[in-house]
Amino acid sequence: MSTVNEYHNYARDCQRWAATARTEEQRQRFLSLADDWTHAALGLEGVPVRSEPDNVGSGTSQRVAPLGGVPFVNTRLSISS
Repeated sequence: MSTVNEYHNYARDCQRWAATARTEEQRQRFLSLADDWTHAALGLEGVPVRSEPDNVGSGTSQRVAPLGGVPFVNTRLSISS
């Protein structure tokens, strides 16, 4: 399976887990992960994605690593070269 397809599958898994989450916090974390995986897949496909900071206005950015420790690209952060 290609990396792009794996990323899309991870996003779908996170969406399913969000639907059965026991708490609102869990649901939000799974949805955030699903968004990250989707953005990573789209980035690999060459699709431009809108960049949004996490926790707008809170002064913090808290990211959760995907389950299984598989690396991902966080397209919400921009790095200038």
